[in-house]
Amino acid sequence: MRDYKKDIPEVLEIMEEEVGSISHSQPVPESSFEKYRGTLPDALLLIWEKV
Repeated sequence: MRDYKKDIPEVLEIMEEEVGSISHSQPVPESSFEKYRGTLPDALLLIWEKV
């Protein structure tokens, strides 16, 4: 199984190059991540948690 955690810095760098830097983020409770686990890809959830 792929370790997506090691890819996060590179993915965030690519996203910043493509769409610009993050201008706003809002903390969300852990329950929000759990709600979407199994629906969204784990890699996307890891990035969401990071930003």
